[in-house]
Amino acid sequence: HQGWKLPLSHLANSAALWELKEAHLGMVRPGIMLYGSPPAAHRPPPVELQPVMALYSRVLQVKRLPPGAAISYGCTYKTRDWCDVAVIPVGYCNGYSRHLSNRGEMLIHGQRAPIRGRVCMNLTMVEVTDIPGVQAGDRVTLLGEDGGTRLSADELAAWAETISYEIYCALGTANPRHYTGA
Repeated sequence: HQGWKLPLSHLANSAALWELKEAHLGMVRPGIMLYGSPPAAHRPPPVELQPVMALYSRVLQVKRLPPGAAISYGCTYKTRDWCDVAVIPVGYCNGYSRHLSNRGEMLIHGQRAPIRGRVCMNLTMVEVTDIPGVQAGDRVTLLGEDGGTRLSADELAAWAETISYEIYCALGTANPRHYTGA
């Protein structure tokens, strides 16, 4: 202490808000819960959190590929049968992680479209074989909700083997922002 008198102190982050009342002191500093994500996926919060961030794009083009066609750099995915692939103009230059290559999904027409091949600098390919009527210009949800189906930052983080905070930070810096509500 040595003569210092602090008018306000804080130790409580988002998790401590509901788990460690003794750490609240004079202030609290919520972080990840302000984005609408729980601090730990395995410990649900006692209140419902509402996601506040979404990311959308548009289908650039749709291609029909034959069996055995390699998709994207390094040929890490080859089609097993005839396949419809949508090209999405989003990649790691937009903060969309390369770790989502062959793991992640996007939403088109409210349905999940799996990523096929590697996420490129400014393009990502998704399979839309089972999603009827996909065409250039259709809206794509990379984070958020479409037709009652949701892609959460926690889900993207699990596929990318990271935390939701990294997803929010990466996507929130290199893309145009539009504020709505509040």
